[in-house]
Amino acid sequence: MDLPAGFRQAYEMGLVSSAQMVKFLAINARPTTTRFISRALPEAISRAFIGRMLADPAFLYRLLLEQTATIGCSVWWELKNRKDRIKQEWDLALINVLTVTACNAFVVWTLAPCRSYGNTFQFDLQNTLQKLPNNIFEMSYPLREFDLQKRIHSFFYKAAELCLVGLTARGNPRFIDKCFWPERRTSYP
Repeated sequence: MDLPAGFRQAYEMGLVSSAQMVKFLAINARPTTTRFISRALPEAISRAFIGRMLADPAFLYRLLLEQTATIGCSVWWELKNRKDRIKQEWDLALINVLTVTACNAFVVWTLAPCRSYGNTFQFDLQNTLQKLPNNIFEMSYPLREFDLQKRIHSFFYKAAELCLVGLTARGNPRFIDKCFWPERRTSYP
């Protein structure tokens, strides 16, 4: 079997192990959910998804489990706290559930280990940030050695990134609530 030039070169340079090559080919050899998702996404996101699947083959199942638990718990919390008002405030509850779900998906995606050798960017800062691990416990792999300094930088970078996610998540529902506010005033005096 002849491999495409990029795969052959990556294998010969030691960038990809034979086990990783088998995982990647198993994803693309037959129709699977992973292959469908990777082909349906835009190219950059598809590469990131495949990189996460190579680093952790159970990534998709973990993401689905996290999302199921998040949706279940947030719906339960909304029902518990809104009680009889849920019929009048279903739109606010839906906004809260969707916001929590989106934030959780972003956090899981951001902190998942990833095997990517990346692209070169125009600015040095982008190149530096791309070479950081996704979390401080991510293992080193060929051509990506993570020393203590990179792990510390990764910790602070991810902390800032997740703070921005929290700020955005807190501001978004308030903005959407204000959009619904005039309708709510006239509907429920």
